[in-house]
Amino acid sequence: MAEGHLKGAIEDFSNAMTLDSGYFGDALRLYRAEAFLRSGRYAKAISDCEAMSTNYGERNFFGHEHRSRADIDADARAGWFRKGSSKPR
Repeated sequence: MAEGHLKGAIEDFSNAMTLDSGYFGDALRLYRAEAFLRSGRYAKAISDCEAMSTNYGERNFFGHEHRSRADIDADARAGWFRKGSSKPR
């Protein structure tokens, strides 16, 4: 996704979360966490992951056969440390 698309996706998922009664909760967080991750906003991605159910995941997610909360969290933490920041949270 291009940077402009990521920003728009984050805004759209955030707006959808304000309207959601809980039915789409973890799905919206997973998609927004992936957008945060791809935009380099690692702390935000980690925060969304921490708010999801522990074992949440989706099949056929952005080219992945399976993508889980744990996958995005691990990628965000790795990105955080590659970036040279101190430990998240």
